[in-house]
Amino acid sequence: MRYSEILNENADNKPYVVIINHGRGQQEAYPRSDAPEVYSKDEAQAIVDKELARQNAHNSVPGKGHAHWHAQPLEHFKNYVAQGNVCYNRLEDLLWKYEDGSDEEY
Repeated sequence: MRYSEILNENADNKPYVVIINHGRGQQEAYPRSDAPEVYSKDEAQAIVDKELARQNAHNSVPGKGHAHWHAQPLEHFKNYVAQGNVCYNRLEDLLWKYEDGSDEEY
């Protein structure tokens, strides 16, 4: 399937990314900000759930003092990542691949 076809499908079939927000404008993408990957909605949410469970298992107050993990459609990443960092630039590159109808496979 071509990238452009994926973006035009319904929301559940769109490519998702996992974004980690450390606060104070510090975000990264999973698995690495310099090489983000896309997932199905279910795959992305499973990664988030697994990482949050692991994070909360090591914290006496779940949800406090740790990174906020969330799954978002690739096309909405700009609402969650600050401009000017490596994560933003690489996610933008990835989005361009999808929007331009690249022949690369998903």
